[in-house]
Order: sequence, then structure tokens, then C-alpha cells
Amino acid sequence: MKITKIEKFHPATIAYELGKVIAESRFKAVIDHEDNSVNIGKVRLKSSKEYCGNHAKACENIGKIDRKSAFLEGADWVEFNDLVNHTLDSHQIAAFVASAKGAGCIIRKGKKRRIRYDADTFIGEPGRGEWRWNYDAPDNHFRNCFKKLDQISKFPKGTPGIYTPTNYFTIG
Repeated sequence: MKITKIEKFHPATIAYELGKVIAESRFKAVIDHEDNSVNIGKVRLKSSKEYCGNHAKACENIGKIDRKSAFLEGADWVEFNDLVNHTLDSHQIAAFVASAKGAGCIIRKGKKRRIRYDADTFIGEPGRGEWRWNYDAPDNHFRNCFKKLDQISKFPKGTPGIYTPTNYFTIG
């Protein structure tokens, strides 16, 4: 994940603030900054869990055996993205945030955070493939939440990675 086009804040400040928030969450990540950007990599869960894959919507892989892993799944990523956006919103930081193109998506455009994740792209064949997040989304899937810090994003029903203590199970 990369944070670019940052307005009015130094990337070192953003990296520091994100580091504090992530340390207190169920996630861990490597955060570094350059002159004009912040990079967030190696995002993992602090505790391993059953893992079926990093995809949106319900699992399409018939007969696949889950394994224990610290990798994030679809809803885990939405929760992590919300954590990043909440941090930027709480400091009123405008920036462009996107994860890797392909399996990733745009998470923030300036002052507007992504509040809805859809998955219309299927990679593979029925019974052996996965849904991918739409990389970009219509304007109504983004909202300025500088004054509303409790925004929980919506995502497709059946998305794996639901974590009930943070109420992400009520979405979708």
C-alpha cells in the first residue's frame, strides 16, 4: 500500500501516527517513508487464523483446505483500510492511497475515503477462481469523513475474513 499526493503533512509524521495505531490493533506492518510518500508493506495479522485466501466475496474454490496463516483476507483488508483511513481522517490529511493494482484497490482520493468495496471481476473458472475488488469505484463509494470518524466500510456478502469483535460481521 502506498500513500502519495499528501497535502500539508510530512510523510514521517503520517508514518509515525500509523505506526502507533497499527501497534494497538490486531495487525502488524512495516511502515517506511520517502520524501513524498509512505509505504505500508508486509501487512499481517498478529495472530494466525484459518485462511482461505485474499479475495472478495465468498470462496469459489471447491474442496480447498484452509490453512492457518497470518495473511489478511478480504474483510480483514477492508478493516485495515478503514484503520488507515480513520488515522488520516482524524488528522484531516488529504492524500491518495492505493494498494497493489490487480488484487488491490484505491482506498482514498484526497479527503475522501473509500466506504464501499465491490467485486465484479472474477479471475479463473467456476469452482476454481476468486473474486477481485474493483480497483477504482464510482464517486459515491468515497466520502469525506473528517468529521465522522466511526465510518465502517461496506463489502460484498460472504467476504472471508470477518472479525466479529470490531463489528465487521454486521456489514455485507
